[in-house]
Amino acid sequence: MSECGRYRLSEYPNSAALIKKFRELVPHLFIDIREVEPGNRKVIEGHMTKEVRMKIVGNDRRHVLEESIKLYGEDFELTMELNPKF
Repeated sequence: MSECGRYRLSEYPNSAALIKKFRELVPHLFIDIREVEPGNRKVIEGHMTKEVRMKIVGNDRRHVLEESIKLYGEDFELTMELNPKF
């Protein structure tokens, strides 16, 4: 297992906490937190750099996961509990 370890997304119950965790894991994908507009604080796309948003084709969350795997290796694990409401 990489130094990054295992992360259970259930430990990060709301979007803001999840975005914070991804900011720690793959900071090169995100703009400075002070530049995020208030309406975008809980929307992952609103935190990403313009270059990253332009490269993403389809799912932004998948892109963040793929970048995490590239950075930390194939043994990187992330467990998600998905709520069908969202």
